Amino acid sequence: IIFDAYNEEEGAYYKKDHKDVWAKNFNLMACAIIKGESKVALEGLASELVAPGIGYGGIKNINVSIAGHLNNKKDGEIDLTSQSVQNGGSAIITYDIIGTNQKLRITLSNEESTKFIDLLGNPTEDYFISLVRSIPEEESQDAYSQLVQLPECAYNKISTSNIIKYLGWLSSELWTNSDQEVIIIDLLRYASDRRSLYEELRKDPYLLAKTVLSCDGEYRTACVNELVKLCGENWGTSIEAKGQVHLGKVSDSFPQFYMGHDFIAYAKIEENLAECELVNYIGRFPKGMLDWGNVQELQRIRSFNINLLDPVKIYSSVEEQCGMFPAIFALNVSQELGVSEVQDQFANTLNYIGAGSAVKMLAVGNKLQKTVAFTEIIKTGLDEVFSEPSVIAAIKKEDGGEEFLKYYNIVSIGVDVLTIGVDVLENIVKKGPETSKALKAVGKNDAADNVDDLVDESN
Repeated sequence: IIFDAYNEEEGAYYKKDHKDVWAKNFNLMACAIIKGESKVALEGLASELVAPGIGYGGIKNINVSIAGHLNNKKDGEIDLTSQSVQNGGSAIITYDIIGTNQKLRITLSNEESTKFIDLLGNPTEDYFISLVRSIPEEESQDAYSQLVQLPECAYNKISTSNIIKYLGWLSSELWTNSDQEVIIIDLLRYASDRRSLYEELRKDPYLLAKTVLSCDGEYRTACVNELVKLCGENWGTSIEAKGQVHLGKVSDSFPQFYMGHDFIAYAKIEENLAECELVNYIGRFPKGMLDWGNVQELQRIRSFNINLLDPVKIYSSVEEQCGMFPAIFALNVSQELGVSEVQDQFANTLNYIGAGSAVKMLAVGNKLQKTVAFTEIIKTGLDEVFSEPSVIAAIKKEDGGEEFLKYYNIVSIGVDVLTIGVDVLENIVKKGPETSKALKAVGKNDAADNVDDLVDESN
């Protein structure tokens, strides 16, 4: 086991039904309206859709169907400005499904239609507050049903104490499904008091670890990304790493005996302790990469005590490729090594959290201020130019060209030059003139000018 915390009890497993789906869809429509949006993505749009007997806002027996054929479309957007109402034996409210000739059709009694239209068309903050207040105090099927129906406009009204309580419910499950994993992610993503949530999760790393372990696959990645983003919003600009972690394949800077094996990061989280011991070692898998329970420790590199939301410097197999992320990110990447590359996870997380986050790939000293303009140059299309084979070949012919490409690849992964360490900046400056010459040789004059500017801005 690479990353360890124990689930000791079983909670109330819940799987949503069509009534949950459409109550959530109606809430999404109301939320979009209050945010001033003209369209909204809904779940479960399909040609064969017939969803009877839905309750919403105290209204019963709402029926939903699709007018026409959607070519097996399962999810899509509706145009909220296209609402049409027809009254007869029943009221029929329709919305255009964007990109099709079909309509979403909502049928209910004439008496209830005015209230329904008002709920969706003139929503209030009080309505979303009432959704939150109606969630039962104790874990139950009904509590999960109400949570799974919430939109962002309601999730952001849940108090920090209740977020922690709900995460406790969900992380107590022996098995969670995708519906419950989405609740976890939404609780983290839409929390309004970001500082309070950060502090509470720091106080209870055992809950934090169990929450992460309750998610699998893409939901695990999304959960960890939300935690990385939360750290980025709360770490100050002067944040310093509490330790170093190597991940990925062992590099050639280590003795030959260890080549081909993996760097492993491991921590066992114990209840009621604010910190854990993070152990970083070189390991091998005697029975193959899929048998994580049989990792053999070959050489311990380091160990140190840390909170899961403390920053650590991460070094991948390419020694110059480093970043500063919360310890929970490093531990999760280590556990996920068998299914994805470390570098890809760096890039995906950086893309999600955004260039403005304080979770940075090592920015040091007075270089920080000078790299702002450099950031914008990177974002103006140089990545596309550097992907062309003729350009790459021309650069490689120049003295120092291959070294420049190596460092530029590090820049392009980080997206934002504020994420790049001083050593990388200095090498880009040093090799930039040769690269500019090579770009001009293949007719990429604009790109050459950008590299020249890049060098100027970094000096």
